[in-house]
Amino acid sequence: MLTGWRRTAAVTLALGASLATGPSGAAEITVTHYGVSMYGVPYAVAKASGAFKAAGMDTPGFLTSQGGGTSVRNALASELPYGEVATSAAIAAIKQGLPIKIVNSAVNTVGDILWVARKDDERVKRPEDLAGLTVGYSSPKGGTDTVLSEIIRVTGVKVDKRAVGGVGPSLTALREKGVDVAWTQEPIWSRDKDQYRLVFNSADFIPKISQTVGIVRADYLAKHPDVIRAIIEARRRGVDAVYKDPGAAADIAAAEFRIDPKVFREAIDNVRTVKGVDYWSRGDIDYEGLETSLRVLQSVGAVDDKPIDWASVVSEVALPDDLKRKAGAQVGR
Repeated sequence: MLTGWRRTAAVTLALGASLATGPSGAAEITVTHYGVSMYGVPYAVAKASGAFKAAGMDTPGFLTSQGGGTSVRNALASELPYGEVATSAAIAAIKQGLPIKIVNSAVNTVGDILWVARKDDERVKRPEDLAGLTVGYSSPKGGTDTVLSEIIRVTGVKVDKRAVGGVGPSLTALREKGVDVAWTQEPIWSRDKDQYRLVFNSADFIPKISQTVGIVRADYLAKHPDVIRAIIEARRRGVDAVYKDPGAAADIAAAEFRIDPKVFREAIDNVRTVKGVDYWSRGDIDYEGLETSLRVLQSVGAVDDKPIDWASVVSEVALPDDLKRKAGAQVGR
């Protein structure tokens, strides 16, 4: 039930980024960690280039959040109940019976999630060294929680997991020794890499996995597929622009997120293709990546072991025709 849910979008403080808003009266959509992480780059480029208007809608504003279930709740409670959220959070919501549909893939790798230590802490130089230490992640059932849980499972180490919030709070917890290892992401890493020591990249353990997806409340999709189609198309144009001219896209995103353009150019170079996987999806549903995300969640006990009938929770109705695929044909369960 949606009744009583409160819209709790938090304005990101890290980097001093301001919550982006569209023209007066324009609707807002939720994008997890907008203004801080790389997820929002295609939207920033689409906004600057007029792609939303070209796709047939007013340019929206963008709500951010700390990730996980918060992003899902924000999206569902919004006037325009679409959001790009962690796939792990979307799966958890589906398992809980929330009325959502996955309508597009968004990010298909976790190569931007990095785990760092203080430069003066020589105890941690590899994942196996995490044993007995405290490791900070963003929020329960979010992307970093899932990735960290999988790394712990694979390495067999026992750690004290601690939810620390977004990238800014995560690094603050590390500096103040509230945790021994913390998560960070691009473009923060490119900006602050001289202040910390990289322990490992999440893609070292999970090269390809659906990290974020677009979701929408099912009743809204049934009534307004054209609006969701316009969002997906505008985002696709943003993605195409990033890969066509990374430098120009970096300058646009740097201005939107208030980051040094040189830093943002380096960040885009670091993530646009990781271990052979394009970071930003054009929107076509990555069923294999969804299944990998589900299996990782199940392997760490985050959700029950029952399979998901993707055909029942994924809707391709709002995808451009050339991006549509048949749910189930690419899934081995």
